[in-house]
Amino acid sequence: MGLHRRSCRKTFRLKNIANKIITKKLTDKNGLLILFQTKVIFCQYFISSDNACLESTFWSRE
Repeated sequence: MGLHRRSCRKTFRLKNIANKIITKKLTDKNGLLILFQTKVIFCQYFISSDNACLESTFWSRE
């Protein structure tokens, strides 16, 4: 359990940084709104369950 939680946290942090960069790049287009919403959903899922973190990571990668 502890290991999974740690891995989840690390992935979440890395994803957050990547999202920030992408958001800045898509500032010109309407992607900003989409990226922002995705960030909120990812955060909610991460807090909801550790298992959701893995699923969210795969979804975000796509």
